[in-house]
Amino acid sequence: MRTRIYIMLIICATTFLALPSVASTKQTAAPTKPAEIKVAAPFLPILPKLHKAKIPVYLPSWLPASCMSRSVYATASIEPIVLEKQSHPGYVVRLANAPGNEPCEAAKMFEISGTGSFAPPVIGRKVQLGKGRMGWLEGGGNGGPSICLQMGKNNYQIDKCGEDLIPISKSLVLVQP
Repeated sequence: MRTRIYIMLIICATTFLALPSVASTKQTAAPTKPAEIKVAAPFLPILPKLHKAKIPVYLPSWLPASCMSRSVYATASIEPIVLEKQSHPGYVVRLANAPGNEPCEAAKMFEISGTGSFAPPVIGRKVQLGKGRMGWLEGGGNGGPSICLQMGKNNYQIDKCGEDLIPISKSLVLVQP
């Protein structure tokens, strides 16, 4: 009888000693990191503010060297946008070479806005933006050309980029779902 108890104790002890090494293997496994958001560097300081937006936020992951070679300031505002006398959730992000939330038109280098509304496509030339996205290029005006695009139930507009408007638009990445 004692022999059986000793054998059982040896088996249990061996099994018990083997378990911590299995458990420690699971505990030492590297935790998975959340996906990093890859946006152009000037937008990094405003990301926390954009998490309050009520619609998906898109920002460019690429900007031309002309936007990166001097001091640039990014500003963001989460605000309702009025379209056809109705208020819709939205956001505006501006990049300028002067500080402040409302830089003068001459200081603005880039602007993207998102509106939580669905509107028919604007008049303009269709442009392929990759990743299954289609935009409409609107001509000149005072602020230069702009691209409008629809993603889901939301409208987005990118302005004031000059000849780099299409490459910037192609680089849009989702920042806040």
